[in-house]
Amino acid sequence: MKMYAVVEFEGRKCSVVPINWLADEQKYCYWPKGNISSRNFDEIVQSCRKPEASWKKYRLIKIFKITDDFSEANNILKNSIEESTSSGTDMEPLILMDTLVDEKENMRAKKRDYDDVSFSDDKASISSFSDGETTTACIIHTEKIRRDASHVNSLPISSPVLPATPGSSSSSLRASNSDYLLETILRKVELLSQRQEQHTVLLNNILTTNQAANSLTMEKPTDIPNLPITNKQDYRAVEEFLKVEEKFNYMKTRLACIGGSSVRNAVMHMMKFMLSDKIAVKFNWSGRDHKKKAFRDTLMSKAIQEATMSAFSRLGDRSDLNDKNIQSAIQDWLKLAKHRLEQREKKKSRDN
Repeated sequence: MKMYAVVEFEGRKCSVVPINWLADEQKYCYWPKGNISSRNFDEIVQSCRKPEASWKKYRLIKIFKITDDFSEANNILKNSIEESTSSGTDMEPLILMDTLVDEKENMRAKKRDYDDVSFSDDKASISSFSDGETTTACIIHTEKIRRDASHVNSLPISSPVLPATPGSSSSSLRASNSDYLLETILRKVELLSQRQEQHTVLLNNILTTNQAANSLTMEKPTDIPNLPITNKQDYRAVEEFLKVEEKFNYMKTRLACIGGSSVRNAVMHMMKFMLSDKIAVKFNWSGRDHKKKAFRDTLMSKAIQEATMSAFSRLGDRSDLNDKNIQSAIQDWLKLAKHRLEQREKKKSRDN
């Protein structure tokens, strides 16, 4: 049977991996070597490919869950990343483990090799000149190239080429340099694309906030309850507050101003704004567990759902804007409340 684990590596990096990649009593995990696209990586994981001899092992910090369902594992991974972003703890948010980790190490090695070879060629080229003035100029130029190279992470797009001595390996050097430059350029383009996507998200958040703020024509009520809710008394006060239509509309507009990178992310931010984890553990979505209250029956739930619809409907057609996704985000946030409390307690224990 194929089994998968949702794991966290050092540096708050996480991924879904086959169970057969875990090693040394599940304290380490094998990782594929080389340049692998996200799609190919998913295929390797889903097929539970056996680790190869060239693969490296990386230390694990935590195993979130082990399951035989690949889709379930990916959902847990996604929820863990989103939850860490809006958890309210001092911990760094989780990020996906980079499938190009070994390729980056190879590129750094190539750069070191290039620097070493180019410096040797520079010295050979300098010795081929007999004119003292020309030699001095070349030495100064060579030192400048080396100083510049030590201050950047990648090679320049074009580098001056000094005359080579007969029998030198300048042709192979130029070929190697060209390959490295091409890889560097492609990586830069990929980085620019990612930054553009981030800027789009930020601009959408600004647009949502501004539109919500422009519609806030009412004054802030003087009797607005303490938020986030930390006890039963605050909970009752918020529910009574929301029974008044004008106050409900104010709270809905206030929540719409919070925003988020997605519908799910925005809902989790709204939940964090309304509820502390101490109170959140007393709720679940449907109230089937008799020890917990049904959050779907509260006016807070209604305000959050209407605020989400109001905020994201202004941004045009969105496939993720529906009741099911909103309710799923609320449900998942409530489920993870206990985990967030435990993590906070562990951090306090470590600090003490």
